[in-house]
Amino acid sequence: MNKRMVSMIYRLSGSSSNLTIEGLAEEFKVSQRTVRNDLNAISDLLRENHLSELRIKSGVVSCGEDFSQALMLTADRDFYSYKLSKEERVKIAAAILVSSS
Repeated sequence: MNKRMVSMIYRLSGSSSNLTIEGLAEEFKVSQRTVRNDLNAISDLLRENHLSELRIKSGVVSCGEDFSQALMLTADRDFYSYKLSKEERVKIAAAILVSSS
């Protein structure tokens, strides 16, 4: 799970209306295919934890009643299973270089 996927989970859980794949692609500045891949990975995570999967119909994403429990799944991830973004890797490398002697 990467930062964008975690952000998508928060976005989906905080929205009272259904979101579209196109809208999420614009918001996260990625392609619609990337959004679909991320949503599929989120659905896999939900299925593994016996929660309702995301539903995508005509480009509209809807969540199950138990989707709020998905937020708890993001909290128990450790640093080793979290995939750093390019920006995060650059910041960590810079911090290591600055702090080294």
